[in-house]
Amino acid sequence: RRETGHLAPAAYGRYNNVILTDTELSGLKTELPDKWEYYIDRLSCHIASTGKQYHSHAATIHKWAQEDAAK
Repeated sequence: RRETGHLAPAAYGRYNNVILTDTELSGLKTELPDKWEYYIDRLSCHIASTGKQYHSHAATIHKWAQEDAAK
């Protein structure tokens, strides 16, 4: 927990490098019920292999899901 009493973001994915708040994770589970784990692991592997940093991991996952749906 943070000093404010809110839960701190947690690390997810194969390499524990996808940082999401509980609210962000809940949103992904709601919006991508069958694919949220796939996208978290995809981002985790991408970050681990490229070293790339993202301002918002949740936003990156939403963007990738939208791009995949448009294909």
